[in-house]
Amino acid sequence: MDHAIDSGAMIVGRIGRTFAVAGTDTKVGPHVLSASLVLRVAARDGDLCTIVLGPEAVTVLDGASDRAPDVILEAPAATLARVWTGELDAGTALGRREMTASGPINEILRTLVVLPQTYALYRRLVRADADAQAEGDALPSTTS
Repeated sequence: MDHAIDSGAMIVGRIGRTFAVAGTDTKVGPHVLSASLVLRVAARDGDLCTIVLGPEAVTVLDGASDRAPDVILEAPAATLARVWTGELDAGTALGRREMTASGPINEILRTLVVLPQTYALYRRLVRADADAQAEGDALPSTTS
């Protein structure tokens, strides 16, 4: 996948949507909600979202929030996309310093356990966005 064509706002927004969907998913939801933390995902170009996980629902807030995050994950937008598509392991990205995580170690570890639960949903949203874009591009022009 070529993540370079997606903007940071698009990638970060899609990650937020992924968690919103995951929170209501019967299979993934219990894992995501059990994290019970505030996660901020930030692209290094300035786009970010705050995701409040559990215990009963997922709330996604665009941009900065008054809610203090337990964990902050920060990386270039393309790296975030590669992590969420499963192309790049989050632990490897952290080890290579392609992505940084800040917060208490136990909260970071809890976040890293939850992330893989959301990858399939993220990939589904990428495909849906691409299909919607293709349909939009395929519409006939209404100008004469």
